[in-house]
Amino acid sequence: MRLSGNPEGTPALALGDIRKRFGPVCALDGVSLTVAPGEVHGLIGANGSGKSTLVKTLAGYHTPDRGWLRIWGRQVPLPLGDGRRFGVCTVHQDLGLAENLSVLENVIGTSGFGARPARPIRWRARRGEVLAMLERLGLTIDPDAEVGTLSRGTRTLVAVARSVWELDHMGRRPLLVADEPTAALSGSEASALWELLRRVTSIGGAALFVSHHLEEVRARCDRVTVLRDGRVALHASCQQATVEDLVEAMLGGAPEVERGAPGATPAVAARRVLDVVDVVDEVLNGVSFSVTQGEVVGLTGLLGMGQERVPALLAGTVKRRGGRVYVDGAEVPGGDTACSAASGIVAVPAERQREGLWLDATVSENLAVVDSRRFWRAGRYRHSSERARARDLIKAFDVRPREPERLVRELSGGNQQKVLLAKWLQLEPRVIALHEPTQGVDIAAKREIHRILRRFAVDRRAAVVIVCSDHEELAEHCDRVLVLRAGRVRGELASHELSPHSILELTTKL
Repeated sequence: MRLSGNPEGTPALALGDIRKRFGPVCALDGVSLTVAPGEVHGLIGANGSGKSTLVKTLAGYHTPDRGWLRIWGRQVPLPLGDGRRFGVCTVHQDLGLAENLSVLENVIGTSGFGARPARPIRWRARRGEVLAMLERLGLTIDPDAEVGTLSRGTRTLVAVARSVWELDHMGRRPLLVADEPTAALSGSEASALWELLRRVTSIGGAALFVSHHLEEVRARCDRVTVLRDGRVALHASCQQATVEDLVEAMLGGAPEVERGAPGATPAVAARRVLDVVDVVDEVLNGVSFSVTQGEVVGLTGLLGMGQERVPALLAGTVKRRGGRVYVDGAEVPGGDTACSAASGIVAVPAERQREGLWLDATVSENLAVVDSRRFWRAGRYRHSSERARARDLIKAFDVRPREPERLVRELSGGNQQKVLLAKWLQLEPRVIALHEPTQGVDIAAKREIHRILRRFAVDRRAAVVIVCSDHEELAEHCDRVLVLRAGRVRGELASHELSPHSILELTTKL
């Protein structure tokens, strides 16, 4: 790799007094920070803190009202434009990969090799170069594999490798801005990404790592900057800052401790809403469990143990090979989404943007799509009624901004998730099964989402099933946690037994 030099002690990234207003809203109010060579620097903050605006400024999308920026010691103009010219590449949540092309084609495709018809691409040579780069980065990815066939984690690795390739061929030392790169990844996939980032920094690069996962930032990053209301609330070493310190900096005060408590009285809880009996599919091997009225039950386990398949199986989007499912004592046919919905089961997928929401439609349209019949009168669709219903749901679920006509794509992750919950909970289901319901949202939105789910379980005497890999989240918000191993429930923890440590211990011992 051809890494250009930079003077000893010169920051990879330095920015100062960055200010940006959108009308009356001050999104960034004098933000300053530095990222050192060889460092992974964490950037965290609640929704609306200014993280996204800062990332878009570094990506050249926003022009700040004032401030300065240096990359590898070089003062650069603002707006940044194509940051690759100066050595910075942004890896967005939308990875920007062409899924119908190979890894090789994706990696070299943005480097101008196809722009000269008189000089065709030397595929064999390029393939050898890409293989050599992947090897240096510790990646064992087939360059001929079609990207669409790869897991989300592997696609993320490809996106990072592409950034390194681009900067290397421009003679630039890599400075990566990684925007929530682990939000949709499993534990092992996130570990593989971290290994890659550390390899990039070990060759003299640097990374700004944007995340909502406080424990991950604290455990993996070198230093962290916390934004609150467009300002820097904290700069700290990750070795010295506790999670409580980070939460307090994000929220502006000591966090409230909100632990899950049984949502119903023993008399009510004795009535079962959901019974899953010996369900079998390609991964599940006779999974059985029950959930009572007003109860929030968590499912977890090591990667590949089958828990992540449960919401789709309950909702009928994945066909089961055997076993039975009952809601309020009535059997639900398998593999039929209409029957599952009619029986009162809905599911919220982990990848809300790809599988749960219509991003280029409005909030109102997303909320109406599951029950549009209510808005037809005398052969006409009543858009005013649709918007009125949306306003009621937006208020009830505290979606910000409170604009029915706002495109869902323009909302923060936490508010997108609230729209998705409102979309399904308005049907008043008997069972809602959720896969990683707070993935990619900040801590304040996480608490609000769990308040919504708890209130729904208690008020409607419904059953809530949460499939989650975050042990702290499960311990805080569930009444019971079931641990799966080899496709079956092998362990259970009651409310008084729940802690992140007890869940981890049971998960690893089974």
